[in-house]
Amino acid sequence: MSQLNEIQQRIVDSQLATPPQAAEYAARFQQDVAAADASGDRFLAWLVERELLTEFQAEALAAGHCGPFLLGPYRVQEHLAVGRLGGLFRAVHDELAQAVTLNVFPATLARQPDKLAQIGREARIFLELDHENVVRSFHVGQVADTYYLVLQELRGETLASRLRRNGRMPYRRACRLVRDIARGLQHLHTNDVLHRDLRPEHIWLSENDRPQIMEFGAARDALAHVDELPVDEPPTGARPDDARHGEAPGAALGYWPDVEPGYYDYLAPEQSLDVQLADARSDIYSVGCILYHCLTGRPPFEERNQLKLALSHALLEPRHPSLDLDDLPPQVEETLWAMLAKSPEQRFQHAHEVAFALDQYAEHPERAEQVQVLAVSSEYLDWCQTAYPADSGRIPRDSVGVTPELTEFLGWLERRHRRRRNG
Repeated sequence: MSQLNEIQQRIVDSQLATPPQAAEYAARFQQDVAAADASGDRFLAWLVERELLTEFQAEALAAGHCGPFLLGPYRVQEHLAVGRLGGLFRAVHDELAQAVTLNVFPATLARQPDKLAQIGREARIFLELDHENVVRSFHVGQVADTYYLVLQELRGETLASRLRRNGRMPYRRACRLVRDIARGLQHLHTNDVLHRDLRPEHIWLSENDRPQIMEFGAARDALAHVDELPVDEPPTGARPDDARHGEAPGAALGYWPDVEPGYYDYLAPEQSLDVQLADARSDIYSVGCILYHCLTGRPPFEERNQLKLALSHALLEPRHPSLDLDDLPPQVEETLWAMLAKSPEQRFQHAHEVAFALDQYAEHPERAEQVQVLAVSSEYLDWCQTAYPADSGRIPRDSVGVTPELTEFLGWLERRHRRRRNG
C-alpha cells in the first residue's frame, strides 16, 4: 500500500501538479475521508473521482512511475499497439498541448543501418501524403539511441484487433471499409508510393470506423533510389545474401523464412516470387485479401508453413465466400475475384476502380458520423516546420537523453497493454 506522502511526491515529480497544488489536494483529501482510509491508493482514487488525474496517470503513479516521461518534447502517456518495428504510444507535446501518437522504435535500431534507412524512408513517404484514409505524420526525431515517428493522434484500434474480436462483418460494412482503404491506396499510387505490406495490422480504424493506412516501412516511393541501403527486401530481418549461398529454403520463390508472422497472408503471388515485381496491382491483391478476411472472418489461405502459404497464393483458389454467406451479392464476389486474380493483368488495374465497384454495395452512414475533424493546432504545425523542416534525408537529434526511468516506463506500458489485451 502506497503512503500518502509518497504519492504526493510522485505527483510533483511527474509535473502533474506544483508542490502547493499537491499539498492542497492532500489536505482536501484528508478532510473528506476518515484517517484510517487516508492511504496513498485511496488518495489516487479520490483524485481520479474529481478528475484531477486520469485513470492512466493514477495507475502509473501507483506502479511507482514518476514522470514527466518526456521523449524529446513529447510527454508519453499510454501504449496503444505494436507497430512494425516498435510500439505505438499516445503522447502530448509538452509545451503546445498537441495530442499525437508516437511510433517509438527500439534503441537497438541505432546499430542496424538497414532499419534506420526504413525509418527515414517511412518518414519521407508520410510527408508526401495527405488523405483522410492515410495516417498523417508530422516528423521523425531521435533522442539518444531512440528514434520515433510522430503521427496524428490515433484513437481506436487496428483492423486486425477488430477482426480478432468480432470475426467476420456484414458485407456492406466490409465493402465500405475496403472502399475507403482503396481510396487511400489510390492516393498512395497517385503519389508514386507502393505500400507492399497491406494487411489488417496496418489499417487503423478510428473511433468512427474510418480506416486509415499506416506502417510504410516496406513501402517504395519515387525517391527510393536515394536510400543508402537496398529497400527491396522483405520486412524484419530476412537475409537475401543467405539465399544466394543456398541457406534459405524456398528462396527461389522469394520466400524468406524469418519474416514476421502474417507477411505472406496477404501477399500477391508475384511479390512472393520477387519483391521487385510488386506494383500497384500487387497492393490491390493485398486489399482483396483484406476484403476476403472481412467477409469471411479469415484470410484467403490458412497455412502455418509460410512456404506453403506463398505457394497457395500462387497456385490455389480460396474457398468461395458465397458458399458460407447466403446474403452476399454475386457482384461483390465478382469484385473480390477481380482483386484476387493470380495474374496482375487480370486484376483491377487501379485502386479507384476498386472503390467505384464497391461503393454501390457499401453501407452509407450519416455524413455526420463519417467525418471526424482531427484537431491539429496551427501553432504545432508551425513548430514542426521550424523544428523539423521537411528534409527527406535528415533525422534530427534532440538535445536530451533517454533516462532509465523512461525506458522502464515504456516497458511497463507495453506489459500493461498486453495484460489488458489478453483479458
